[in-house]
Amino acid sequence: MLIPLRTTPLRKAVTRFLCRGLVPLLPRSGSDAQSILVISTDGLGDAFLRLGLVHALAQRHGAGQVKILTRASAAPLYRAMGLETLLYRDRCCTSPIHRLRLLGRLRHLGIRQIHVLNFICDEDLHQFFPEVARIGFSHRHEPGRDRFLTRVIPPGDYVGDALAAYGQATGLSGADMDNRQLLPGTGSHPSGRTILLAVGASNRNRMMRLENLAGILRHLLDRLPEAHFVMVGHGPRETDYARGLQQRLPGNRLESRVGQLGLEDLIQQVQGAALVIGFDSSVYNLAFTLRKPTLCLAGDNELVLHRRPWVKPVLGDGLPYGADDGLGCDRLNSVRPDQVLEAVLTLLPWGESERRFRDLDVEAQSIHS
Repeated sequence: MLIPLRTTPLRKAVTRFLCRGLVPLLPRSGSDAQSILVISTDGLGDAFLRLGLVHALAQRHGAGQVKILTRASAAPLYRAMGLETLLYRDRCCTSPIHRLRLLGRLRHLGIRQIHVLNFICDEDLHQFFPEVARIGFSHRHEPGRDRFLTRVIPPGDYVGDALAAYGQATGLSGADMDNRQLLPGTGSHPSGRTILLAVGASNRNRMMRLENLAGILRHLLDRLPEAHFVMVGHGPRETDYARGLQQRLPGNRLESRVGQLGLEDLIQQVQGAALVIGFDSSVYNLAFTLRKPTLCLAGDNELVLHRRPWVKPVLGDGLPYGADDGLGCDRLNSVRPDQVLEAVLTLLPWGESERRFRDLDVEAQSIHS
């Protein structure tokens, strides 16, 4: 009698155990090893941060030689560079059949070098190629996995430091996380008074309580009467979240385009916005790499808190408020409307002048009183 494996960690463990025994039986490519394999199987936001490094690899070795193992969400970024993509799905680590099928494809590539660009190197497909150079970041929580790499790069306390170390160790450019030349604008842009609101995140702990964000938006709508807010994101959770915000904030200044944008359209929206507000998400990282004024409603992930002149992380004091709906962490759910407004006014192109008008108004009221 077969017992179904219901938990993902157990399925992963069994799949990896079985594959370690069966992979040596798979045929190899008979051609000379020429391909450069890049493993980038984590999120779309991380792919935006590493896009410059991948571009530098393509320039060094030739686009025809570089193959990218990636999730479908990031594949268009690499295909636009002329790179061949191999799609990675969750089944590739939970199903022995799908994992063996993927490994069979990889063994036919004729690989001579592997770059494991996942910031947390938790996918060990590269262990099955012991004869080639394997470069990647040290596993932050399980350093024992570093034995599968021939060259280990320190992960750093911030992704920018990790990428800089990778670029220095390999002699690659593109570690500055600047995608302005790699993702040039095409087509029409939104109004210069549009504030883009990225309402989603891959982890529920990185999303703010709905009531809290509604209160922050209500404050911004009142204080920025000329701004138009456009919500972006994808997936059923984000769709419900955006619908809940619109129900609490009726009117025509909070538009939802959640679930309506492809990757190219999303990039255009970010390029044309006056400001991007979001959680720790792919849109936040995209805006950062395009050097757009960006505000991050930050949680507990210090690894991706970009601190540059065009980006501001807003952190709470750890004393949460609002109705608990299972979203966010204490630091995120303690961010208050006045904190967000202050940061917005310093980032918006018209924000500084508006703040001066506000201060003058306060001063005039104090004089008359």
